[in-house]
Amino acid sequence: MIRVSLIGMPFAEFNLFKNRLKSPRSKPKKQTSLESYRLRRHTNLKSVTESIEAEKVDVLCIDEALESQFAFKLLDYCRDTQPSLPCLFLASPKKSETSISLLEKGITACLDKTSLTAKNWLWTLHHFLLQAKMHQNLLVNSQRWELALKGANDGFWDWDLEKDILFFSSRFIS
Repeated sequence: MIRVSLIGMPFAEFNLFKNRLKSPRSKPKKQTSLESYRLRRHTNLKSVTESIEAEKVDVLCIDEALESQFAFKLLDYCRDTQPSLPCLFLASPKKSETSISLLEKGITACLDKTSLTAKNWLWTLHHFLLQAKMHQNLLVNSQRWELALKGANDGFWDWDLEKDILFFSSRFIS
């Protein structure tokens, strides 16, 4: 189950949004599993940061109704505590300036909430979760590689031919 935390969306709009995502316009061949994600609405920054700290969030969605200063603070917090957590900004096309600023700041993606359907919502969630898992695996593998190189106590070097950059380990130099 994908745990989605949403912050900033007014209650009435949240209910409409949730209902729209539950009722696909056309019946897919394979039934869309409504149990495959849980959408939780947060009303303040404290509750969402507590969920992030407790690792109860797989995807964070920030609604355009959240003031941009808080959106930037929350994004900075996420990047500091869980860099691979997908953070999505739900906005209408009218909020393009905020969307661009958040993209520059490092938000994963900006989505047009007016055109989301159940099918593309689930696809989006799965896509960004897969991307986050790949990022996490890359971090783990690079840490393991670094540990293995240090443990071997051998010197090594690396030459990036495309950028023409040489790297020498401290053991290689000595």
